[in-house]
Amino acid sequence: MPYLAGNCELPNLIMPEPTLFLNAKLGPVSIIRPTSTAQGGAVASVVSFADDGLFLDPATNKNTGIVDVLMRLAEEADEARRRF
Repeated sequence: MPYLAGNCELPNLIMPEPTLFLNAKLGPVSIIRPTSTAQGGAVASVVSFADDGLFLDPATNKNTGIVDVLMRLAEEADEARRRF
């Protein structure tokens, strides 16, 4: 896959180059790193998905319990700091 051989070291690629992630069987994916947790962090993503109805239970038309679990994980992710 020659298109995977590009320069993925740039910190702010607008259209990130595809890469293999976790397992080659999953195929190429683009990984987007938000520069702001307020606009694009884990919590903002979970809120957006929930607002879009991604986790609605068709029987109750309400969000499933997974939203609470995802929100707790997202809050921890947004608070995490990389240690060198």
